[in-house]
Amino acid sequence: MNTFSRTTLIVLVLSLLAQCDGYEFPKPPYPTVATNAVTNISASGATLQGTILAVNDEPIIDHGFVWSFSDFNTIASFKGSLGATEGAGPFSFDLAAGLFADSTYYVKAYVSTKTYTTYGTVVSFRSQGSNAPHIESFSPSEGTPGDTVVIKGNYFTTVTKYVRVKFGSFDAQVVRSDEHTVVCIVPKDIPDPTAVITVAVTDKTGTSPTPFKLRFLALDSFSPTVGTFGDVITLQGGNFNTDPSKNIVTFGDKVATVVEGTATTLKVIVPTTVRTKENKLTVINGVQKSAFNESFTITAPIISALSTVSDYTGAIVEITGDNFNPDKTGDLVRVLSQKTVGSYRDVEVVSATRTTLSFRIPSELGYRSFKVELKVAEQSAFSQQTFTLKDAWLLIGVLAESDLRYGVTGFTLNGKGYQGLGNPNNEKQISEFDAANNSWTQIAAIPGIPRTAPVSFAVGNLGYVGLGGDKDFYAYSPQTDSWTSIATFPQLPAVPGAQPLPAGASAGGKGYVATFTPHDNFLEYDPQTDAWTKKAELPASSSLGWTFTIQDQLYVALPTKLYQYDATNDTWIEKTGTSISAAYTIGYTLNDKGYIRGSENIYEYNPTTDAWRIIPDNKHAPSGPIPFVIDGRLYLGSTMQGDLWEFDPAFE
Repeated sequence: MNTFSRTTLIVLVLSLLAQCDGYEFPKPPYPTVATNAVTNISASGATLQGTILAVNDEPIIDHGFVWSFSDFNTIASFKGSLGATEGAGPFSFDLAAGLFADSTYYVKAYVSTKTYTTYGTVVSFRSQGSNAPHIESFSPSEGTPGDTVVIKGNYFTTVTKYVRVKFGSFDAQVVRSDEHTVVCIVPKDIPDPTAVITVAVTDKTGTSPTPFKLRFLALDSFSPTVGTFGDVITLQGGNFNTDPSKNIVTFGDKVATVVEGTATTLKVIVPTTVRTKENKLTVINGVQKSAFNESFTITAPIISALSTVSDYTGAIVEITGDNFNPDKTGDLVRVLSQKTVGSYRDVEVVSATRTTLSFRIPSELGYRSFKVELKVAEQSAFSQQTFTLKDAWLLIGVLAESDLRYGVTGFTLNGKGYQGLGNPNNEKQISEFDAANNSWTQIAAIPGIPRTAPVSFAVGNLGYVGLGGDKDFYAYSPQTDSWTSIATFPQLPAVPGAQPLPAGASAGGKGYVATFTPHDNFLEYDPQTDAWTKKAELPASSSLGWTFTIQDQLYVALPTKLYQYDATNDTWIEKTGTSISAAYTIGYTLNDKGYIRGSENIYEYNPTTDAWRIIPDNKHAPSGPIPFVIDGRLYLGSTMQGDLWEFDPAFE
């Protein structure tokens, strides 16, 4: 650069500087503050100094100092607030508490508006300590562990973590603190009746002028000691909280409602959540917890009567009595079979009060007559009355062999039912049904091959089973639980499971088999001679047929025909027929009437009127039915569905 250029540049710079000399920079919107040197440093504290340099746009809402053990930017361990102020000028803060001796502190002045907080520069000083805390008073002057105590005095600190409070030798939780107040919680486990309160700040401690008096929870007695849900129980003792809601009373682990409270008496309501007979009463007051030595006993329930002793499944029955749990979940109701010892069913409780309870009779109960058990708080009451279901049909259980098999046979002998065989059946199993106990017992397996769609009948004290894949026949004796081979059936049996299926029956002390084939379709077995005899052929053949015996008279039904067999003359008498739709089913007799179970209907024949009645029914064992008639009741099971029903005509 030449001399002319350098000279020109200098002139330009000087010209610009001359123009800026009269420029006024804009005023900042925030206030400014300076931190001054700390003064009056002594064993009683120090005085922090600062100056507000400018207020600027917004009013000052707070000013003061922050300080710490280390140099910082804006985060401090301690703060001393002097509040709002007006105008610029010096200010100070006497730091008389909370300083450790021989420690270096770093301090900054600050000033705040609604929008800004600004700080002065950091100034450090070496502390010589500060005043010891001074306790002037505390409130309340007595209480129990867990109570809140407010301590008043001087030379405390706003930094709670540097405040330590003790009741005697036990540390208390400090909730909050400032220069003149400390709020703390009375510690638990204090063994003595009084305790001196001390407040320590940094390395100095202040002591209360009088000790704090401890009130310990005391339990004397309660009455009554026996009662039921909703009863009011009075607890006597000492140092209860006079605010009822501050006392927690439990029966075992169940919380009771406290309705009244004084320092010496509590009144509580026995909770409906109690489930045990004996219950320890415990009182909790703050952190204190104490239990009575004696237990409270729930009174046993009493059943006075049932609202009815006969109704249908699904009906609601009311129990009247006393000491029921108004919370229905605390009442267990069972119906106890009067037929099978130990058989019961838990039922739905619909509603409950102390003196009344309603329950619903369940479906598929399994028995007709029962008594009621009500269990409350581990104690039971039983109805004196016996309840009887009015339902004509009752689902009482399942067949012994209920694994979806077909071609099963069955017969009734000496008040017992017998059912078994069919396909599949690798064990050649037959079981005995005891209606009195609603139970099944496996009997000896039948000899020979496994059988599908065999024929069976009963004569005297023996049951007879045969065919179903072979010509052999066997007699079963319940007395010896054994099978004996009898005369072989004269004809080749039908293919197992193929139609027409033969049907067996008995009348006049003899057994009969109808094959429903075109010829030689009716044979008689005489147990006295152990011989089969061909009898008069059925007037018609059919792919389907059924038998039943009424008053020792044998009837054979075809899909549209009905015949009565005259054993004396070996002839057939035609009776009124009806249109029957019932494949793979069986006939039976009940109360001097004949029945055929169809898939959608039950066909009933009345020999007195020589007439049929069709009963719509697709629910009760419609597929693969096996009937037993015992003590005037029908037991009808489904080999395809497995269910076993009882039909009592007395309730029809």
